[in-house]
Amino acid sequence: MGGTFAGTGSPVGVVTANVDLRPGPGEIRYPTRTGETATVRFDQGTVRVVAGGDGLTGHADLTFINTGVVRADLRLPQYNKIGAPLQSQTLSGHIVANFSSLGLVEAFVPDLDNVKGSLSSDLILGGTVAKPSANGSVQLQQAQADVPQYNLQIRQVALTAKSAGTGPIQLQGSARSGNGTVTLAGGISLDGTPSRLTLDGKNFLVSNTKEIRALASPSLRVAMNGSRIDVTGDVTIPELKVEQEKPRKAAVQVSKDVVILQPSRQTVVATTAPSPRQLYARVRMILGDKVTIKASGFSGGLTGSLLVFERPDKPVTAVGELEV
Repeated sequence: MGGTFAGTGSPVGVVTANVDLRPGPGEIRYPTRTGETATVRFDQGTVRVVAGGDGLTGHADLTFINTGVVRADLRLPQYNKIGAPLQSQTLSGHIVANFSSLGLVEAFVPDLDNVKGSLSSDLILGGTVAKPSANGSVQLQQAQADVPQYNLQIRQVALTAKSAGTGPIQLQGSARSGNGTVTLAGGISLDGTPSRLTLDGKNFLVSNTKEIRALASPSLRVAMNGSRIDVTGDVTIPELKVEQEKPRKAAVQVSKDVVILQPSRQTVVATTAPSPRQLYARVRMILGDKVTIKASGFSGGLTGSLLVFERPDKPVTAVGELEV
């Protein structure tokens, strides 16, 4: 990669910068499931960023040979001081992408294989950094992917996202797995305003391994408002076959040389960063009449349903009745 960089800063936070990078020509290599190495070549690209008294402008242009192209322009007219409120930072831009091959996805998502399809995008950006907007569409067509870990072949994948520049981005999607399908519909907002999605399906194959074969028929509603996400509805499991019987291992006695130490009085409390999203779920899991389980010494069929609850900072709970 070649290029130049020059920048200065002032005590009051004003930034002046000029970045001009020229990645490529080069190639991206990644291993395939067969042990071979796949290669995606790209021409010399352009990544340019200029910041100063007139704000910030950026431009990127990348071409992947026999795969696709990406071109993007971005402008932040008021971005000339570090720490300026995001609500006042207006933005404008344009993103165009066209990919006739999606094999590059496997380089970044190694759990997928045999990824195919096409992706096109033409978006005009607006609004502010705090509340961005998009006008245009993104289309994923004739896509497919294999998930070897679960022995799945996802086919007839399609997704369309459209926006008129105001309101939620409208989504419409579908996919097939086994003899079943799922559909996605609704809208999603970029600025945190209320939006809703629905996920419906019938006999969608979600696992097809020797240990677990499962079909799912979801009927879910997702409501998003700010950082809160509410998920409600039902998920019917019309067919589930679990065979995980393993031979029992004999217990091993602890050696007399082993010394067991009592825990220290000093207790270390592990903390995790709070999630930016708060999930509230109330979903009923319904078992169909083709559910059999053979695992850990148990063998039999199950019927019934469970109502599952999930809330932030609380354990997942469920109420209901299952019959053997």
